[in-house]
Amino acid sequence: MEEKKVIIKFHNGFVYEVPAMFIAENRADYYATEVEGFPKGSDGYIAERNLALDDPDELFDWMYNNMNWDEILPHARLIQTIEPNLDEEWMEGNTTLSVNW
Repeated sequence: MEEKKVIIKFHNGFVYEVPAMFIAENRADYYATEVEGFPKGSDGYIAERNLALDDPDELFDWMYNNMNWDEILPHARLIQTIEPNLDEEWMEGNTTLSVNW
């Protein structure tokens, strides 16, 4: 079975992939070991890890609400750089405006 990956696309055109296992284990380290008291590698730990591996929403929620990019970056692999669609970003308001007078 192929390793599951989370694909992260930034507005600057950078696309990264991150092993889903890394995120799921980070989540299990908290819920299984700290909250429930299961040792790492135990059945309880593996069940908690697998819950996240089987549910992308759990992975995404954990990443956005409990992890910082500097924790993810060492495990991320840049897989693509694409020229952002500036017309689309302009129309969607994905810009920051300021003045320098």
